[in-house]
Amino acid sequence: MAGVPWAEDYWSQFHSLEYQVVPSLPSYQQDSDLPYIHVEDGVRRSYEPDGLTADSPVVWFFEGSTMWGEGQRDLHTTPSNIARLAERDGVALRVVNFGERGRAHREEMLRFDRALAEPPEGGLPDVVVFYDGVNDVSVQDPSGGGIPSDDPTIYITGAGSSSNSVPPVLSASTPGASGPWLEGILERSLVLRLVGELGLESPASADDAPTTDQMVARTVDIYERGRALSLGLAEREGARPLFFWQPFIQSTLEGTPAALVREQLTPPTIDLSRTLLGVPFDTVYLDGAHLNERGAEIVAEAMLLPLLSALGVAPTGSPDGSGVTSDQVPPTATSAATAVPPAPS
Repeated sequence: MAGVPWAEDYWSQFHSLEYQVVPSLPSYQQDSDLPYIHVEDGVRRSYEPDGLTADSPVVWFFEGSTMWGEGQRDLHTTPSNIARLAERDGVALRVVNFGERGRAHREEMLRFDRALAEPPEGGLPDVVVFYDGVNDVSVQDPSGGGIPSDDPTIYITGAGSSSNSVPPVLSASTPGASGPWLEGILERSLVLRLVGELGLESPASADDAPTTDQMVARTVDIYERGRALSLGLAEREGARPLFFWQPFIQSTLEGTPAALVREQLTPPTIDLSRTLLGVPFDTVYLDGAHLNERGAEIVAEAMLLPLLSALGVAPTGSPDGSGVTSDQVPPTATSAATAVPPAPS
């Protein structure tokens, strides 16, 4: 970000952010009211288009630091870019950025559950977007600070996410985990009911030196378990879920665990890992995973058509004015499947 006029102020604000532990989540950024980083009740400020009304479609976004927007100003994160691009196409979206640094999909699902119980301004979502990849792989990589395990409730990554205060029904036995907060979570959480219904509990086990095959298998299994719960939560609330696999350098390098995981992705996940191929690295990446504002804009453009299709709205710029067609939607992880999951019944 050399030469970027706002960079020094941005990183000074970034390093001043504080976090607190919240029941069922490993970390939660405290409120901040800074020029470039404004967060209130776990939601980062996003661009609001002109013409936004109480009836405008609501889209929630979940992921780690790449969705939160590390290295990006509030109004230039991926959700903000999607709102701006949709406005360009004649659609006013209310976007809600629930991104949080270091989160893998399991944590996103828990945050989604919490948000459903206590929705922010704008109400419940019409579409919910999950954007995953780098943190899900990092959890299983001890060389990057992860703690490899079959336990889906362990999600420590090199990005700084720490382990959990997850109710015992979701994890291995945790002494002293009970208390009033746990009783409240058990009473309100849709996740805890879905776990039993879908049979997704699994025993805890840890491994300091996993093989590549173990890393890949665990990453895929835990991601798909969490995705099943997210699908169930969305369907119960009548929201349309979209799952994206993000672009990051390791996923494009043949033979790496990240690339092998990407090859095993299944529908309805939409694979965006090649979105930035051919684009000069230093024009879009801050490192191997985090994007600058230009990179976030390119990814937002790739996500826009599947999102508008899920909403059932037509951008004014569509070729025939009739809306988004299936051949305009990027392929899913397997080319034979439709990119957008069916609407919940």
